[in-house]
Amino acid sequence: MVDGLEKQIGSRGRVVRINARDKESQLAKTLDFKFTPTFVFLDANGKELWRTIGRAPDKSKIISYLRQAD
Repeated sequence: MVDGLEKQIGSRGRVVRINARDKESQLAKTLDFKFTPTFVFLDANGKELWRTIGRAPDKSKIISYLRQAD
């Protein structure tokens, strides 16, 4: 799912994979990752726009959020 999303997003965004179990990951700490899967969508300034925990979001919902951010 994530690989397909990464291709579909193209240059409009960036997909970053984080290991939530990595106790040394500063990014996981900063974004408060505790469970997988967790999807967090940030704007260009790093402000959190949307988060879902426990299940992968529907691709159409992700694309809708990306269109709103354009």
